Amino acid sequence: GAPKVLSCSWGSTESAFTKSQADAINNSFLKLSSGGYSFFIASGDSGPTLTSGCNKFDPQFPATSAYVIAVGGTKIVQGASAQSSWMHSSGGFSGYIPRPSYQKDVVEHYLNNASLPSGSDGSVYTTTGRGFPDVAAIGAFEPVLANGSYQPVGGTSGACPQFAAIATLINIHRYQKSLPALSGLTQTLYQLKNGVGFDVTEGQTYATNRSGVCGSEYKNGFKAYQGWDAATGLGAPVFETLLDQLLNVPGEQAGKPTKSHHDKRHDHKRDHRRNHKRDHDHKRNHHKREEN
Repeated sequence: GAPKVLSCSWGSTESAFTKSQADAINNSFLKLSSGGYSFFIASGDSGPTLTSGCNKFDPQFPATSAYVIAVGGTKIVQGASAQSSWMHSSGGFSGYIPRPSYQKDVVEHYLNNASLPSGSDGSVYTTTGRGFPDVAAIGAFEPVLANGSYQPVGGTSGACPQFAAIATLINIHRYQKSLPALSGLTQTLYQLKNGVGFDVTEGQTYATNRSGVCGSEYKNGFKAYQGWDAATGLGAPVFETLLDQLLNVPGEQAGKPTKSHHDKRHDHKRDHRRNHKRDHDHKRNHHKREEN
């Protein structure tokens, strides 16, 4: 069958999608996540990302989907074993996807305690939507073998498969114990008592526009902070910490994503249409029997 862990380094700004398109894609991720698939999505490489008008933040999609694991970027602090946020790593708050319940407490803690960039009243960005990234991994000066030599590269496109590889290794350990693959992993990560490994609390991101229309202009983005933050999410992975907590998680506990209010309304409308069609078919068949 298809691999249970998938890593995607593609994305665009939410403004490139209509709300209905984003909702449809988000609902597709929900169905796949419920089936035991874990999608890791690179958060983006332009900080909170400026709109073409250079005056508002434009979140990255599908990193803002409530049913994927959005991966931001960190960098190794020179001369130390610590990590700080990578300045170009994208993060922030969705303008389309409502904040899921599993994020409520940690995101509100960040909003109430961290120093935020100006414009949180909606003039530059909203704070009511789904926060991203969920986690982070090394995204700066990554050694990549190319043409026979190692070259330093940067980007959340490199950070994302790092975290996905860790999830794959954990699944292998689970298979060896006859346990199913992790599912609903986005929600599960927020429930880990010991976190994902390393809580990144230093550094901040800066907003720019990838198309270059804003020139060299940068705006202050989001700062790393204790716990979840809009620069590095829950932090960077430590394999042993994650393996210890995720190895024996029952399939059901790891595998039932909580639906957002929007998704529940969508299901209600779908069920209503099905019931209406069933009643209509019943009446039509009854009418045919009377004719016969």
